Amino acid sequence: MPDVAPLSDQARRARYVLIALGLGTLGALAAAVATQSPDDRRSPSMASRSAYPIAATLLRCQALGDAALADSGCRAAWAEHRRRFLAREGRP
Repeated sequence: MPDVAPLSDQARRARYVLIALGLGTLGALAAAVATQSPDDRRSPSMASRSAYPIAATLLRCQALGDAALADSGCRAAWAEHRRRFLAREGRP
């Protein structure tokens, strides 16, 4: 096995500084996550977005499960959602 030269004092200090910076960054991230309230961690639900008016209906249909297949309101909401999703407006 070849002999490896020991690290110089400058290289050793640089290693310690990098380790300290990494640990400091991890500590700051942990503190930031710990101080967030649970409401801040969750993404906004689709129903809370007023820009999409049928969102509440789609969520209700999702909660219905298989029963939503027979619900006329769900079928209408799905049709509107498909129409909006597949609309060619503004596309090249």
